[in-house]
Amino acid sequence: MDIETDEVTVVPLEYFGFIISSQIEKNNTVNKSYPYNEPIAPDENNRLKKDSHVKCDNIIILKPDNIIMKWGNITAAQYERFMDLYEKSLEE
Repeated sequence: MDIETDEVTVVPLEYFGFIISSQIEKNNTVNKSYPYNEPIAPDENNRLKKDSHVKCDNIIILKPDNIIMKWGNITAAQYERFMDLYEKSLEE
């Protein structure tokens, strides 16, 4: 999956990331103080070991040399959900 910028340059999606944490007491369904920490359950696709959350108010840009390995994947629907929350966080 790729992202197009205003300059019509394609940037591989693998160079962007969100922080994932297993501190579920800080997700937005448990604690309203963290409105952009979206829960994510473990499955075969994402390879998580326990219930976690995605911190959707901060995107990390990774340099290709810093990517050692890719752990798991998310679905297109999850990606859209996380990006919607990220865009909402920018409005504040």
